This record gives sequence, C-alpha cells and structure tokens, in this order.
Amino acid sequence: MSRPAVSVPPPDAARSWRGFDAELQASAAPLRRLALFLTRNGDDAEDLVQETLMRAWAARERFTPGTSLNAWTRRIMHNAHLARVLRFSTRFEIEDPQDAIASAVAAPPAQEWSLALREVGRGVLALPQADREDLISTALEGVSYGAAARSRGCSVAAMKSRVWRARQALREAGLGAPSA
Repeated sequence: MSRPAVSVPPPDAARSWRGFDAELQASAAPLRRLALFLTRNGDDAEDLVQETLMRAWAARERFTPGTSLNAWTRRIMHNAHLARVLRFSTRFEIEDPQDAIASAVAAPPAQEWSLALREVGRGVLALPQADREDLISTALEGVSYGAAARSRGCSVAAMKSRVWRARQALREAGLGAPSA
C-alpha cells in the first residue's frame, strides 16, 4: 500500500511566505484607515480589515511579487466592501410597486454632510485608477508626496501634479472645495 504524496513547500517557498506574511501585517494600518473611510464605523472597519487580510492570505499564490501589495490589498478590500454593501442592501428590500410605503415614510436626510461625503466617495471611485490611488495614498492615508512618488516611480513634482489633477476633477464634478 503506497502512501499519498504530501505537498510540503520547499524551504525557499516557506521563507518567501514569511516575508509575504510580514508585508501583509505591515499593510494592516493603512487598510484600517481605508476601512474606516469606507464603513464610517470602527467595528465594521475592523471586520472589513480582517476579511481583507484573510482573503489576501488565501489568494497569496495570485499575488505577483514585485508589484504593490498595498494596491493589491486595497482592491481586495474594495471588492469585499462592495460585496458586503450589496449583500446588506438586498437583504432588507421589500416590494413597493407604487411607492406607497416610501412616500409615507420619506423624510429629508438629517445629515446633509453624510450624503455629500457619499457623493465625494463616488466621485473618487469614478477617477481613473492611477489618479484614485495617488489621491487616496496622499490625502487619506497620509503618505508624503516624496514617498508616494518613489513608490510610483515618478518625481515629487509629477506626484503633486497628479494629485492636483485628481482634486481638480472632483472640483469640476462639483464634489470638492472651490479652487482658490
């Protein structure tokens, strides 16, 4: 009777997974800030970060070494967040063909800023991916222009210009502060 073959990773692979694990753990802090931005709730943000890290670890074979782990995990978080929002929003829908219930309970929003913030979030998501990543990393995650420029392989002036263009696109869409 033959024994089934056991798949044991070679020593180099185990060492590289430890490196991946360390990088993944280091990316948790920026992911927490993004999760808080997306969910507006500390507990939900922590759940989203944990789900993102679990999904990233489960899909580690699909990560291309040498590419940005931050961008990869942010995409995983974005997809996980969208899945949660869609799952939650469809769970509580009821049939109201003539809007009878909706018109009876309709009330103006109590917090206009919440709606405005959602609009800005949609505007940011509508930006091209490179512009969105540059804007989020500098404005939301607090990465310096120099660090962001190094990670993207461009000059600081080019990074500032990219972020300015992204902000300008939001302003033109009526979603930001007026330009000075």
